[in-house]
Amino acid sequence: AGGVVSEGQGYGLFLAGTLAAALPAEHAARVTVVAEAYELFRGWRLMCERTVSDSCQESHFCGEDESHECLPSWKFDDAVTQEVGTGSAPDGDEDAILGMLLLVLATQSEAPRPPWWGEVAQWAYQSCRAFLQHLSVDHPTLLSSNGRPLRMLKLGSCWGGWDCNNPSYHAPGHYRAFRDYMLSFAASYGATASEAADLAPVWDSLVETSHALLREAQCDASGLVPNWWVPADGNDDE
Repeated sequence: AGGVVSEGQGYGLFLAGTLAAALPAEHAARVTVVAEAYELFRGWRLMCERTVSDSCQESHFCGEDESHECLPSWKFDDAVTQEVGTGSAPDGDEDAILGMLLLVLATQSEAPRPPWWGEVAQWAYQSCRAFLQHLSVDHPTLLSSNGRPLRMLKLGSCWGGWDCNNPSYHAPGHYRAFRDYMLSFAASYGATASEAADLAPVWDSLVETSHALLREAQCDASGLVPNWWVPADGNDDE
């Protein structure tokens, strides 16, 4: 791709987290897999730390002092020293975050835990919060079944939502995992004790809206969905 893209880094972190979660503790390759998963996390974290241009994220959530972006610019140069394309991409972000979650949960019961465990657990929690904040948007009038506004995934932190969308970016299974992870770790990493419980209905609305868009965009004849789709309930204000 002529550089490092967040989708590729996200795929790597997702696959590494999946392997770490799937391999039994006694597997000969598990130590190596877990170590390489953490290395991929460090690469992702570096992309976040070096995202400084036009991120369209007015609030930061990641790091001990919450001074860093959790959602990196979608493309960097080969050395990950400079942004090439700005704004985050949700397909890369959601896979990377799920990879973090899987790595955290895969190593949670180890005694002792890896020395980096708390760092990754916190970054994963903060990234879930940032994803919901910066990569989804409420409908101005329509409500989901739980009474919350319908909430649409955006095409990136800087664009998309109710005006234009891409069905392939939607991952409602990921969002359920993010919701449950926040509920499990809010006591340790939440900004408030009730943060995760307060946001759970918002996650549920995002899940419901994603399923609705996928049903709406699906071709009756083939069952396939297009690359791009303008939601029927879109509005001119986005």
